Amino acid sequence: MRLGRQAVLSAAVVLAGFGMGAPVVAAEQGRMVTVYLVLLKKGPAWTADVTAATQAIQEAHMANIRAMWHAHKLVVAGPVEDQADLRGIFVFQAASLEEAKE
Repeated sequence: MRLGRQAVLSAAVVLAGFGMGAPVVAAEQGRMVTVYLVLLKKGPAWTADVTAATQAIQEAHMANIRAMWHAHKLVVAGPVEDQADLRGIFVFQAASLEEAKE
């Protein structure tokens, strides 16, 4: 089963206070589950320029997101445009931190 939108948002808010890798327990239709928040930050090579290379990276990024979604590992993902260094978030439902890192 997938987490409901409200549970995901609540989990993301709670996790934001703990940082990457901090598990949180969220309710999923009466069942408790652990989710992990991943904050995507700009790397040293990040650029706003749109080139063939950056488009290829973005297409691979989106393909990976779709694959994780279809594997029922990814609960929610999305961009964060209001923060200087923060680019996006992932919320994973995983049995362990190691599984979420995979």
